[in-house]
Amino acid sequence: MADNTKYNFYGEKKVGKRRLAELIITKIFHENSNLIYIDLKKMIDFKASNGQEVIYDESDYLEWSENLDKNSATKRYFDPFLHNNEKIYISSQWSITSIQPLIEFSKLKFDFNIEVINKNTILDKAQKLKTSTKENSIKNIILYGAPGVGKTYNTQKFISLIESKKVDEKEIFRIIEENIENDGVEAQQVLKSIQDRVKFITFHQSYSYEDFIEGFKPTQEAGVKREDGIFKEIVKDAIDDVKNNYYLIIDEINRGNISKIFGELITLIEEDKRDVYEVTLPYSKEKFSVPRNLYIIATMNSTDKSIATIDIALRRRFTFLKMKPNEDLVSHQNAKNLMSRLNEFIENILGESYKLGHSYFMKVMSDEDLEFIKEYKIKPLLEEYFYADEINYTDILKILRDKKEENNNE
Repeated sequence: MADNTKYNFYGEKKVGKRRLAELIITKIFHENSNLIYIDLKKMIDFKASNGQEVIYDESDYLEWSENLDKNSATKRYFDPFLHNNEKIYISSQWSITSIQPLIEFSKLKFDFNIEVINKNTILDKAQKLKTSTKENSIKNIILYGAPGVGKTYNTQKFISLIESKKVDEKEIFRIIEENIENDGVEAQQVLKSIQDRVKFITFHQSYSYEDFIEGFKPTQEAGVKREDGIFKEIVKDAIDDVKNNYYLIIDEINRGNISKIFGELITLIEEDKRDVYEVTLPYSKEKFSVPRNLYIIATMNSTDKSIATIDIALRRRFTFLKMKPNEDLVSHQNAKNLMSRLNEFIENILGESYKLGHSYFMKVMSDEDLEFIKEYKIKPLLEEYFYADEINYTDILKILRDKKEENNNE
């Protein structure tokens, strides 16, 4: 469980758990000049967060970080300090559960005085924020619908609305679900300004747990090394920066084997399990939890796979927003008329999930544009929709090619 407890430690007031760990270890060494690294290492029979070693000397640190990304390794340990001409690295990864053994150890072994200022956990804080209209309790969202309804575009709009903190959660969902037009340029500018806090991936049939969480990958030297996946990386970033929201966008989530990709973490992503439950990862043996400040926003093409066929575990953990075609977003009148007539036919024969999205028609500025879209965008899709149904395919082609009726509807 993550926490927000502050401590007073020998004159340094209101320090957090990461700083407290650094102060404890340095004070142990400074007050025990004859103590060497290996002796303190033997005394410590506990780990920091994610199963990480509490301290390293330079040789152990280099061995540990040899197969890790340099920047990633640096973030997990504080800059070393010198003790008897020996570099000592202290872990910067601490949770509410991992810091307690270090506190007890310093009290019992070295008689340190550590004063707790507050016990205000992040979860307590979250409970208070639930009364605020600007706090969003739903962290896992899937935007689903037919091709061209703006699912990927609306993930950007979703993030920009959250970041604005000007509208509450219900209003955000209404704006997205109704496909209300807003300034797309503004949404793109927001994403650009927070690009370090947003990651985008696309699921596919070959995507795996090893790509998403962690796994062993081959090296150029014909060996293997363990690498963190994109989800594990963004979780670490979010944990290190609790003041800001982080966003993982998963495009085409239903194209991947979701149970295989998420593995045991399908439980940890639940909103009420965030920051509370943790698992031990199979490859690194690290303790792992998912923070509250990480949003998972996914898209799903409902013509590829019905929501009814999605794994029930996933359906329970995500909030689904159905994106519908919005004719009001189409400015060219003939294009709007054609879209309306085609969708009426498609809905009667195939159902609402197969209706054409407005994005097919939004860039139409002339009849010449419309003819191009009809021939090279709409017709191939209709061929797929009505494959082996020659009668209905012939009928819908009549609608597609009927310019006279199209113009009469203006």
